[in-house]
Amino acid sequence: MADQQAWWDNPACVYLIGVCIKYKIDPYIETSVPRFRSADNLECVRRLQLIRRTDNHSRSRTRPTNPPQQDGTQRLIIMSYQQSSSKVKAGPLWTKNKEDLQKQLGELKTELGQLRIQKINSSGAKLNRIHDLRKSIARVLTVINLKQRAQLRLFYKNKKYSPLDLRPKQTRAIRRRLSPADAAKTLEKTKKRSTHFPQRKYAVKA
Repeated sequence: MADQQAWWDNPACVYLIGVCIKYKIDPYIETSVPRFRSADNLECVRRLQLIRRTDNHSRSRTRPTNPPQQDGTQRLIIMSYQQSSSKVKAGPLWTKNKEDLQKQLGELKTELGQLRIQKINSSGAKLNRIHDLRKSIARVLTVINLKQRAQLRLFYKNKKYSPLDLRPKQTRAIRRRLSPADAAKTLEKTKKRSTHFPQRKYAVKA
């Protein structure tokens, strides 16, 4: 009993236990740290290893089981929500005409307005649906805009002038560059000079 009290009163042993518990290490002092080779310290190591074994055993007994798997109904609900009508794909929109696109756009905007009114008392699913509706409206507007610009490009294809937003962007210097026809034009004086005084060609007679 006196040895045990002396062991607990030893500050080195108490410090060693605190360090080992803090950093979660196994103190194999017999082989790794020679300066701690003493009866009290070896007893401290054995006591610490016993405490860790008991702790690991209790953790293994209280380990939680595998989480329950989702049944078919929950999976069906999740899949149906992911494939809800609020999400619009851009692919099928290209086959629709302008009237159908405008009608679908009006329906989406009406539904979005109703959801915004109910947003105060709504849950997270409603907020996600608002996000999907906003993205769907953007897709419909994008398709409408691109179709309209394609028709305008066909209309202005053979015209002398076209709207600035339909012209190629390029760069500022390229847009101000002369066209090939304008760059090839020459003055009448230059034409006469090149005709009457052409560039001379010389050859070496062998």
